[in-house]
Amino acid sequence: MRLDSIVIYGGIRGITHNSSIISSGATLSSTSVDCHKLSGSISNLCAMMLARHNKNPDIKQSGIFNLKPLVAFTSDQSHYSIKKGGSILGLGMDNVVLVQTDSWGRMLPRALKEAVKEARRKGGDPFFVNATGGSTVLGSCDPLGDIADVCQEEELWLHVDSRYLYQQDKFYDDNYDLGDKSIQCGRKPDALKLYLALCVYGLDQMEQRVDDAFKAARYLQERIVTRPGFRPVISDEVFCVNTCFWYIPPSLRGQPETQEWWEKLSKVAPKIFERMMTKGTLVVVYQPIVNKTLVNFFRVTPTTVPTPTFKDIDYILDETEKLGCHDRCLADNAVLLIACSISEVPVLSDGQAVLHIASIRLLRKPEGNVSLHMCSRQPLPRSFRVFIRGTNP
Repeated sequence: MRLDSIVIYGGIRGITHNSSIISSGATLSSTSVDCHKLSGSISNLCAMMLARHNKNPDIKQSGIFNLKPLVAFTSDQSHYSIKKGGSILGLGMDNVVLVQTDSWGRMLPRALKEAVKEARRKGGDPFFVNATGGSTVLGSCDPLGDIADVCQEEELWLHVDSRYLYQQDKFYDDNYDLGDKSIQCGRKPDALKLYLALCVYGLDQMEQRVDDAFKAARYLQERIVTRPGFRPVISDEVFCVNTCFWYIPPSLRGQPETQEWWEKLSKVAPKIFERMMTKGTLVVVYQPIVNKTLVNFFRVTPTTVPTPTFKDIDYILDETEKLGCHDRCLADNAVLLIACSISEVPVLSDGQAVLHIASIRLLRKPEGNVSLHMCSRQPLPRSFRVFIRGTNP
């Protein structure tokens, strides 16, 4: 099979595929479209154009003005370029219907069938279905066989897409990120890189690298499940290399998980991400899934080059925890944390230790009570007094 976008004619009306190697029982005709030089976004746009031309070839000459509104369908976890394609092709983003997914982010074939029926009831003309073969965040794969059955029954064009995510929730001005402002999105011809790697290294070494990435993902998942302060987003199972988790700082642990608690947790990942960028130690991306009511969480995808090690995984968790333990910026009200280097802890005559701290800097005016937390690289006594000299700026 070819890479990237392929047109397959057989049992299904038409299939295009973007960004992977695929196999299919459908019969290849002499007509195929080779889009491996295109980016993912343009491949998706080409697929929609092919589906539209297949539906009504006259559109190229006469336009869509005297036709029923064409309607496309994609999962609610799919890439933004599908809706953007609807805009570019003149369908309108309102005519790109988001289909419900299950708790794993996989399109529900039953929901797709109902959405197609509802679109026809409203006077629309369904023509295109985009299925996701590995979502960016959760790594979810839609049930392609069942979706293909729906497409065959409803005479719809099926496109399978593997995606990358554009995230707008950043601590800097996202106007500098042009991914969602251009047709191509900015990705290079990735299929060419894959082809060259296969030529140089061969399938056996490529397979080993993929196995190593999965091994790292399984180790990361195990550590997240067992390490205090970390929680997996979905479950303990590893079904792809994407590993999603929350880091829960000390101030939020053991607290009732109310709506206010989740709102505070949603601010943790962005703040730690900012600290990562500022410190320059590593970058672990984050995002929410709003329609799944999942607040901001981290997503780690082990690479195949260089080969990830268990030491690399431990470093990711250690650094996340190190940057997240400073609660003073992670929750709204709350916690004043003092980080100090203590070379000596004097003991008073009554046996109680005393710590002298020169000054404290409050990053914001506290509201209500303020808890005092101590962080030190050296062991601290169980009981001590704190004397603070100086004033807050």
